[in-house]
Amino acid sequence: MKTILASTGALLLILANTGCAGRRMNIGLPDTPTQPGTPPDSDTLGSWENLQQLKPGSRIAVYLENGGRMVQRFMAVTESRLILDINGVEREKVVAVALVPDDRLRDGVLAGSGIGAGIGIGIGAAFTEDGDEFSAAVVTAGLVYGFGIGAGVGTLLDSGLATRERALYFRGGTGRPLAPARNWTLKIPRHQLFRWIEGRKLHLMLRDAAYLKGKVIHGTESEIEFDVTDASEKPYRGRIRISTDHISTVAYRENIGGNRLAAAIGGGLGGFFSGALLGAADQDSAHGFVIGTGVGTLVGSMVGLGLAEHYNWREVMLIVQ
Repeated sequence: MKTILASTGALLLILANTGCAGRRMNIGLPDTPTQPGTPPDSDTLGSWENLQQLKPGSRIAVYLENGGRMVQRFMAVTESRLILDINGVEREKVVAVALVPDDRLRDGVLAGSGIGAGIGIGIGAAFTEDGDEFSAAVVTAGLVYGFGIGAGVGTLLDSGLATRERALYFRGGTGRPLAPARNWTLKIPRHQLFRWIEGRKLHLMLRDAAYLKGKVIHGTESEIEFDVTDASEKPYRGRIRISTDHISTVAYRENIGGNRLAAAIGGGLGGFFSGALLGAADQDSAHGFVIGTGVGTLVGSMVGLGLAEHYNWREVMLIVQ
Protein backbone atom coordinates (compact mmCIF):
# COMPACT_ATOMS: atom_id res chain seq x y z
CA MET A 1 0.00 0.00 0.00
CA LYS A 2 2.83 2.33 0.87
CA THR A 3 4.58 1.73 -2.42
CA ILE A 4 1.42 2.35 -4.43
CA LEU A 5 0.73 5.66 -2.70
CA ALA A 6 4.34 6.75 -2.93
CA SER A 7 4.46 5.86 -6.62
CA THR A 8 1.31 7.88 -7.21
CA GLY A 9 2.86 10.77 -5.36
CA ALA A 10 5.99 10.60 -7.49
CA LEU A 11 4.10 10.76 -10.74
CA LEU A 12 1.86 13.59 -9.59
CA LEU A 13 4.65 15.69 -8.11
CA ILE A 14 6.80 15.52 -11.25
CA LEU A 15 4.05 15.77 -13.87
CA ALA A 16 0.93 17.34 -12.45
CA ASN A 17 2.67 20.62 -11.65
CA THR A 18 3.18 21.08 -15.36
CA GLY A 19 -0.51 21.86 -15.69
CA CYS A 20 0.39 25.46 -14.88
CA ALA A 21 2.18 25.70 -18.24
CA GLY A 22 -0.68 24.34 -20.30
CA ARG A 23 -3.52 26.13 -18.53
CA ARG A 24 -6.29 27.78 -20.50
CA MET A 25 -7.33 31.26 -19.42
CA ASN A 26 -9.73 33.94 -20.57
CA ILE A 27 -7.22 36.47 -21.83
CA GLY A 28 -9.21 38.96 -23.79
CA LEU A 29 -12.01 37.45 -25.82
CA PRO A 30 -15.59 37.45 -24.55
CA ASP A 31 -17.42 34.12 -24.40
CA THR A 32 -19.59 35.26 -27.32
CA PRO A 33 -18.90 38.23 -29.62
CA THR A 34 -21.08 41.12 -28.49
CA GLN A 35 -19.74 44.10 -30.38
CA PRO A 36 -21.88 45.28 -33.30
CA GLY A 37 -20.67 44.40 -36.77
CA THR A 38 -18.80 41.23 -35.87
CA PRO A 39 -19.23 38.86 -38.83
CA PRO A 40 -20.71 35.53 -37.68
CA ASP A 41 -18.35 33.54 -39.87
CA SER A 42 -15.06 35.34 -39.06
CA ASP A 43 -13.48 32.15 -37.73
CA THR A 44 -10.26 31.99 -39.76
CA LEU A 45 -6.86 33.40 -38.92
CA GLY A 46 -6.86 35.30 -42.20
CA SER A 47 -9.82 37.45 -41.16
CA TRP A 48 -8.99 40.99 -39.99
CA GLU A 49 -12.50 41.11 -38.47
CA ASN A 50 -11.33 38.71 -35.76
CA LEU A 51 -9.82 41.73 -34.02
CA GLN A 52 -13.28 43.19 -33.52
CA GLN A 53 -13.88 40.49 -30.92
CA LEU A 54 -11.10 41.74 -28.66
CA LYS A 55 -11.96 43.47 -25.40
CA PRO A 56 -10.37 46.94 -25.02
CA GLY A 57 -7.34 46.61 -22.78
CA SER A 58 -6.45 43.10 -23.95
CA ARG A 59 -2.70 42.48 -24.06
CA ILE A 60 -1.63 41.60 -27.61
CA ALA A 61 1.54 41.06 -29.61
CA VAL A 62 1.63 42.71 -33.03
CA TYR A 63 4.13 41.32 -35.55
CA LEU A 64 5.14 43.77 -38.28
CA GLU A 65 6.36 42.93 -41.76
CA ASN A 66 9.75 44.52 -40.99
CA GLY A 67 10.36 41.84 -38.33
CA GLY A 68 9.36 44.03 -35.39
CA ARG A 69 7.22 42.84 -32.49
CA MET A 70 5.18 45.12 -30.24
CA VAL A 71 3.40 44.06 -27.04
CA GLN A 72 0.74 46.63 -26.18
CA ARG A 73 -2.86 46.98 -25.08
CA PHE A 74 -5.60 46.78 -27.67
CA MET A 75 -7.92 49.79 -27.82
CA ALA A 76 -9.91 49.53 -31.08
CA VAL A 77 -9.71 48.45 -34.72
CA THR A 78 -10.89 49.95 -37.99
CA GLU A 79 -10.88 48.60 -41.51
CA SER A 80 -7.40 49.99 -42.13
CA ARG A 81 -5.79 50.56 -38.71
CA LEU A 82 -5.11 48.83 -35.39
CA ILE A 83 -5.33 51.31 -32.51
CA LEU A 84 -3.18 50.55 -29.47
CA ASP A 85 -2.65 52.22 -26.11
CA ILE A 86 0.54 53.79 -27.47
CA ASN A 87 -0.14 55.09 -30.96
CA GLY A 88 -1.28 52.52 -33.55
CA VAL A 89 -0.28 50.70 -36.73
CA GLU A 90 -1.58 50.52 -40.28
CA ARG A 91 -3.18 47.23 -41.34
CA GLU A 92 -0.90 46.89 -44.38
CA LYS A 93 2.14 46.66 -42.06
CA VAL A 94 0.69 43.96 -39.78
CA VAL A 95 1.72 40.34 -40.44
CA ALA A 96 0.19 38.72 -37.33
CA VAL A 97 -1.64 39.51 -34.10
CA ALA A 98 -1.70 37.23 -31.05
CA LEU A 99 -3.12 37.38 -27.55
CA VAL A 100 -0.41 37.39 -24.87
CA PRO A 101 -1.32 35.58 -21.62
CA ASP A 102 -0.42 37.21 -18.32
CA ASP A 103 1.90 34.47 -17.08
CA ARG A 104 2.45 34.88 -13.33
CA LEU A 105 4.59 32.68 -11.11
CA ARG A 106 1.83 32.64 -8.50
CA ASP A 107 -0.07 30.21 -10.72
CA GLY A 108 2.75 27.71 -10.42
CA VAL A 109 3.09 28.35 -6.67
CA LEU A 110 -0.61 27.76 -6.04
CA ALA A 111 -0.87 24.71 -8.28
CA GLY A 112 2.34 23.16 -6.97
CA SER A 113 1.63 23.80 -3.29
CA GLY A 114 -1.91 22.44 -3.55
CA ILE A 115 -0.80 19.27 -5.35
CA GLY A 116 2.20 18.84 -3.05
CA ALA A 117 0.07 19.26 0.09
CA GLY A 118 -2.36 16.61 -1.08
CA ILE A 119 0.45 14.21 -1.93
CA GLY A 120 2.14 14.92 1.41
CA ILE A 121 -1.00 14.02 3.33
CA GLY A 122 -1.31 10.77 1.39
CA ILE A 123 2.34 9.87 1.93
CA GLY A 124 2.07 10.70 5.65
CA ALA A 125 -0.92 8.40 5.97
CA ALA A 126 0.91 5.68 4.04
CA PHE A 127 3.87 5.81 6.44
CA THR A 128 1.63 5.07 9.39
CA GLU A 129 2.28 1.38 10.04
CA ASP A 130 -0.60 -1.01 9.44
CA GLY A 131 -2.38 -1.66 12.71
CA ASP A 132 -1.01 1.49 14.38
CA GLU A 133 -3.19 4.41 15.30
CA PHE A 134 -3.48 7.20 12.79
CA SER A 135 -0.56 9.57 13.43
CA ALA A 136 -1.56 13.21 13.12
CA ALA A 137 2.06 14.28 13.53
CA VAL A 138 3.21 12.21 10.55
CA VAL A 139 0.37 13.44 8.37
CA THR A 140 1.02 17.06 9.40
CA ALA A 141 4.69 16.66 8.56
CA GLY A 142 3.72 15.26 5.18
CA LEU A 143 1.41 18.22 4.63
CA VAL A 144 4.09 20.79 5.51
CA TYR A 145 6.87 19.18 3.49
CA GLY A 146 4.56 18.45 0.56
CA PHE A 147 3.33 22.06 0.53
CA GLY A 148 6.86 23.49 0.50
CA ILE A 149 8.27 21.06 -2.02
CA GLY A 150 5.26 21.38 -4.32
CA ALA A 151 5.43 25.19 -4.22
CA GLY A 152 9.11 25.14 -5.15
CA VAL A 153 8.70 22.62 -7.95
CA GLY A 154 5.63 24.45 -9.30
CA THR A 155 7.45 27.80 -9.30
CA LEU A 156 10.48 26.43 -11.12
CA LEU A 157 8.41 24.62 -13.73
CA ASP A 158 6.21 27.68 -14.26
CA SER A 159 9.25 29.87 -14.88
CA GLY A 160 10.91 27.17 -16.96
CA LEU A 161 8.02 26.59 -19.39
CA ALA A 162 6.85 29.30 -21.77
CA THR A 163 3.14 30.08 -22.16
CA ARG A 164 2.33 30.26 -25.84
CA GLU A 165 0.63 33.20 -27.45
CA ARG A 166 -2.77 32.52 -29.01
CA ALA A 167 -2.83 33.55 -32.63
CA LEU A 168 -5.81 35.68 -33.64
CA TYR A 169 -4.79 36.98 -37.06
CA PHE A 170 -2.29 35.96 -39.73
CA ARG A 171 -2.13 37.98 -42.92
CA GLY A 172 -3.43 35.65 -45.60
CA GLY A 173 -3.67 32.82 -43.08
CA THR A 174 -6.24 30.09 -42.63
CA GLY A 175 -7.43 28.04 -39.69
CA ARG A 176 -9.40 28.73 -36.54
CA PRO A 177 -8.26 31.51 -34.18
CA LEU A 178 -7.09 31.14 -30.60
CA ALA A 179 -5.27 27.87 -31.24
CA PRO A 180 -1.97 27.97 -29.29
CA ALA A 181 -0.22 26.52 -32.33
CA ARG A 182 3.45 25.58 -32.36
CA ASN A 183 3.66 26.22 -36.11
CA TRP A 184 3.24 29.72 -37.54
CA THR A 185 3.10 30.36 -41.28
CA LEU A 186 3.56 34.01 -42.21
CA LYS A 187 3.64 35.84 -45.53
CA ILE A 188 6.22 38.63 -45.78
CA PRO A 189 7.63 40.81 -48.60
CA ARG A 190 11.05 39.77 -49.88
CA HIS A 191 12.65 43.17 -49.20
CA GLN A 192 11.92 42.67 -45.46
CA LEU A 193 13.12 39.07 -45.28
CA PHE A 194 16.60 39.84 -43.95
CA ARG A 195 15.12 41.53 -40.87
CA TRP A 196 13.44 38.26 -39.87
CA ILE A 197 16.30 35.86 -40.48
CA GLU A 198 19.62 37.65 -39.93
CA GLY A 199 21.82 35.58 -37.61
CA ARG A 200 19.43 32.61 -37.54
CA LYS A 201 20.04 28.95 -38.32
CA LEU A 202 17.38 27.91 -40.80
CA HIS A 203 16.24 25.98 -43.86
CA LEU A 204 15.74 27.62 -47.26
CA MET A 205 13.76 26.49 -50.26
CA LEU A 206 14.65 28.30 -53.46
CA ARG A 207 12.35 28.94 -56.39
CA ASP A 208 14.34 26.44 -58.48
CA ALA A 209 13.40 23.76 -55.88
CA ALA A 210 16.90 23.63 -54.33
CA TYR A 211 17.05 23.02 -50.57
CA LEU A 212 19.67 24.71 -48.33
CA LYS A 213 20.46 24.45 -44.64
CA GLY A 214 22.74 26.76 -42.69
CA LYS A 215 23.08 30.12 -40.97
CA VAL A 216 22.40 33.64 -42.24
CA ILE A 217 25.49 35.79 -41.70
CA HIS A 218 24.23 39.09 -43.04
CA GLY A 219 21.46 40.42 -45.23
CA THR A 220 20.13 43.40 -47.15
CA GLU A 221 16.86 44.14 -48.90
CA SER A 222 18.12 42.47 -52.07
CA GLU A 223 20.32 39.55 -50.91
CA ILE A 224 21.51 37.51 -47.96
CA GLU A 225 24.91 36.04 -47.11
CA PHE A 226 24.36 32.41 -46.18
CA ASP A 227 26.78 29.88 -44.67
CA VAL A 228 25.55 26.59 -46.15
CA THR A 229 26.07 23.42 -44.11
CA ASP A 230 23.89 21.14 -46.24
CA ALA A 231 22.31 21.45 -49.69
CA SER A 232 20.41 19.36 -52.19
CA GLU A 233 22.73 20.48 -55.01
CA LYS A 234 26.53 20.75 -55.12
CA PRO A 235 26.81 24.33 -56.45
CA TYR A 236 25.34 25.58 -53.18
CA ARG A 237 28.24 24.95 -50.81
CA GLY A 238 30.13 27.09 -48.30
CA ARG A 239 29.45 30.78 -47.85
CA ILE A 240 27.34 32.15 -50.69
CA ARG A 241 25.16 35.12 -51.54
CA ILE A 242 21.55 34.55 -52.54
CA SER A 243 19.19 37.08 -54.06
CA THR A 244 15.95 37.39 -52.09
CA ASP A 245 14.12 37.10 -55.44
CA HIS A 246 15.26 33.45 -55.59
CA ILE A 247 13.99 32.49 -52.11
CA SER A 248 10.60 30.84 -51.90
CA THR A 249 10.24 29.61 -48.31
CA VAL A 250 12.17 29.91 -45.06
CA ALA A 251 11.75 27.72 -41.97
CA TYR A 252 13.34 28.08 -38.52
CA ARG A 253 12.76 27.50 -34.81
CA GLU A 254 12.17 30.41 -32.48
CA ASN A 255 12.55 30.50 -28.69
CA ILE A 256 9.40 32.00 -27.17
CA GLY A 257 10.51 32.17 -23.54
CA GLY A 258 10.92 29.93 -20.55
CA ASN A 259 14.13 28.85 -18.85
CA ARG A 260 15.43 25.34 -19.55
CA LEU A 261 17.66 25.40 -16.45
CA ALA A 262 14.71 26.25 -14.20
CA ALA A 263 12.65 23.49 -15.79
CA ALA A 264 15.46 20.97 -15.30
CA ILE A 265 15.99 21.99 -11.66
CA GLY A 266 12.25 21.91 -10.98
CA GLY A 267 11.89 18.47 -12.52
CA GLY A 268 15.03 17.28 -10.72
CA LEU A 269 13.75 18.44 -7.32
CA GLY A 270 10.41 16.81 -7.92
CA GLY A 271 12.17 13.61 -8.92
CA PHE A 272 14.57 13.79 -5.95
CA PHE A 273 11.86 14.04 -3.30
CA SER A 274 9.60 11.57 -5.08
CA GLY A 275 12.51 9.13 -5.34
CA ALA A 276 13.32 9.68 -1.67
CA LEU A 277 9.76 8.80 -0.72
CA LEU A 278 9.80 5.72 -2.90
CA GLY A 279 13.18 4.61 -1.52
CA ALA A 280 12.16 5.14 2.09
CA ALA A 281 8.95 3.19 1.50
CA ASP A 282 10.90 0.18 0.28
CA GLN A 283 12.14 -1.10 3.63
CA ASP A 284 13.37 -4.36 2.12
CA SER A 285 16.26 -2.61 0.37
CA ALA A 286 19.13 -1.07 2.35
CA HIS A 287 20.07 1.14 -0.58
CA GLY A 288 16.53 2.06 -1.59
CA PHE A 289 16.84 5.69 -0.52
CA VAL A 290 20.05 6.31 -2.48
CA ILE A 291 18.79 4.52 -5.57
CA GLY A 292 15.41 6.25 -5.38
CA THR A 293 16.85 9.77 -5.12
CA GLY A 294 19.38 9.16 -7.87
CA VAL A 295 16.95 7.69 -10.35
CA GLY A 296 14.24 10.17 -9.38
CA THR A 297 16.52 13.17 -9.91
CA LEU A 298 17.70 11.89 -13.28
CA VAL A 299 14.18 11.09 -14.52
CA GLY A 300 12.74 14.33 -13.15
CA SER A 301 15.42 16.46 -14.81
CA MET A 302 14.86 14.71 -18.12
CA VAL A 303 11.11 15.26 -17.84
CA GLY A 304 11.65 18.96 -17.08
CA LEU A 305 13.99 19.40 -20.03
CA GLY A 306 11.62 17.51 -22.30
CA LEU A 307 8.73 19.74 -21.32
CA ALA A 308 10.84 22.85 -21.84
CA GLU A 309 11.83 21.58 -25.28
CA HIS A 310 8.15 21.11 -26.10
CA TYR A 311 6.78 24.37 -24.71
CA ASN A 312 9.63 26.84 -25.29
CA TRP A 313 9.90 26.69 -29.08
CA ARG A 314 7.83 27.71 -32.06
CA GLU A 315 8.27 26.54 -35.64
CA VAL A 316 8.07 29.49 -38.06
CA MET A 317 7.63 29.25 -41.82
CA LEU A 318 8.01 32.40 -43.90
CA ILE A 319 6.48 32.49 -47.35
CA VAL A 320 8.43 35.10 -49.31
CA GLN A 321 6.40 37.29 -51.63
